[in-house]
Amino acid sequence: MTADTVPEPSREIPVFARAEVLVVGGGSAGYSAALAAARHGAATLILERCAYLGGMTTGGLVTNRDYAGPDCPYKAVGGIPFEVWDRIEVAGGGLRPCPERVGSKDEKDRRYGQLFTTGPKDHVPDAMIFDPEVVKVVAETMLQEAGVTILLNCWFADATVEDGVVKGVMFECKEGRRAILADVVIDATGDGDVFARAGADFEVEFKEATVNFRVANVDWDAILEQLEHDPEELERMWGEVRRRFNLRHGQWRLANRRGISNVNTNTDEKTINVLDTRELTRTAIEMRAKNYRLLNFLRESQPGFENAFIVESAPMIGCRASRRLKGLYQLNEDDIFALKSFDDSIMLGACFYRQQSESLPADRPPYVVAEVPLRCLVPEGLDGLLAAGRCISCTFEALNWIRDIPFVMSSGQAAGIAAARCVQDSVHPRDVDVTKVQAALDALGAPFHMPR
Repeated sequence: MTADTVPEPSREIPVFARAEVLVVGGGSAGYSAALAAARHGAATLILERCAYLGGMTTGGLVTNRDYAGPDCPYKAVGGIPFEVWDRIEVAGGGLRPCPERVGSKDEKDRRYGQLFTTGPKDHVPDAMIFDPEVVKVVAETMLQEAGVTILLNCWFADATVEDGVVKGVMFECKEGRRAILADVVIDATGDGDVFARAGADFEVEFKEATVNFRVANVDWDAILEQLEHDPEELERMWGEVRRRFNLRHGQWRLANRRGISNVNTNTDEKTINVLDTRELTRTAIEMRAKNYRLLNFLRESQPGFENAFIVESAPMIGCRASRRLKGLYQLNEDDIFALKSFDDSIMLGACFYRQQSESLPADRPPYVVAEVPLRCLVPEGLDGLLAAGRCISCTFEALNWIRDIPFVMSSGQAAGIAAARCVQDSVHPRDVDVTKVQAALDALGAPFHMPR
């Protein structure tokens, strides 16, 4: 032992379980990957550090789905994402705009539509707001129906690699450190924890962070009344919120329960290094305190919030960027704006880019859809591993096209199908027959090529 290090004795780690496909991370990408793998015949296990599935949709209180359906120039996602959203709605956990107002470009209707989305602002979107508690149950139920083994409250610790092949992972749980062995591992951690520990090459850049919160006892009628008759004052007030509390975005949305509002707060002080424990801790503490100050301001300044109180702060810090895999191919903005097509495309990504990239030329279209090849999910120098979610291989600029929840679900779906094919054909991910993966996606109604 020294002043800076403590020795860890060598030990044998008990094997807790074996699986054909192991998914590490139970967020939107992870549970989509596990569901796809199991439905395509693989014995599948999913490992999640929280006590629930859903990732940012549940733990981060990112409760809206926008610009993934009819608001896109054409259908950008399909298969598992829409199945999940339909199940949420059937379970009473989804709120949509009034059907007769969807698509309307009337000025009053457009203002109403912005309560549901951060996407395109020229019409009422076909968006949905989720109840995070319903999402948890729907995700768990669907995985159980498919025969997926779910392990919660388990922290990934390290990757097991032999001769350049990922053989499984080690994790920490109540029983101590344990191992899971698998034919194929899918890294759906968001931060690329598995491929980083396994020795894959990656890039790192960060964005601002978010600690959303939900507020109860909100008078919706008062807010909707102001939205209809004095929208300029409503926008002025939220502009003051963003200025006073130093937020890049500060806005409220309806929730799927009357009287509850979801408040979105994105820091604009600086990017947050979400790979630094001390910085994560500082951000969580500061943002929760700021949220209470923000609520007090809303009580004094915003009609409808006079008697509101916080019922939940997001237990997870919202993170938009950290590690990105260096895969067999790296998607970039030139590919996207050239509308490049790939023979091995397995999903579409989309971005209302004028909201993300104001510095780009004004003659660029406001909404761009991109094809994403399977090679973006496969590490350059490792076998036995796929990535899914916002940590797949792309440039920092291209990340905006694949990081939103509908699209991480698409990459998870594709990764799960590819992993199952690897098991069935006894091949590594880099050698999987992509035409079989595409055929399975096509059968699900999941688009992966842009119409020509």
